[in-house]
Amino acid sequence: MESKYSYRFTKKAEQDLDEILNYISVDLVNPAAAQNLGRKIFEKIDMIRMFSDSGAPVDNEFLADKTVRKLSVDNYVIYYKTYYEEKAISIIRIVYGKRNLDEILKTM
Repeated sequence: MESKYSYRFTKKAEQDLDEILNYISVDLVNPAAAQNLGRKIFEKIDMIRMFSDSGAPVDNEFLADKTVRKLSVDNYVIYYKTYYEEKAISIIRIVYGKRNLDEILKTM
């Protein structure tokens, strides 16, 4: 089945993904786990591209943009926004779910 939407990463989301996978691979010395998580994240992105409204809307007082959605992958949260007219998904952030999400959402 062909994806309905293209996707792009914000610079911050690219940085998030690089830092997460590097931490697991290098700092935790577990390259197999990093590869597995990377695969899961891209599988979830492929799902978002097919079903852009599959993520839950982010309901947080600190986030001005109420069209941002989120999906979990293991202990991480993917924040994304759908641009329906462009048929595009923007991956805004990928963050560890146990971080202070209010602080992260303030800066989105």
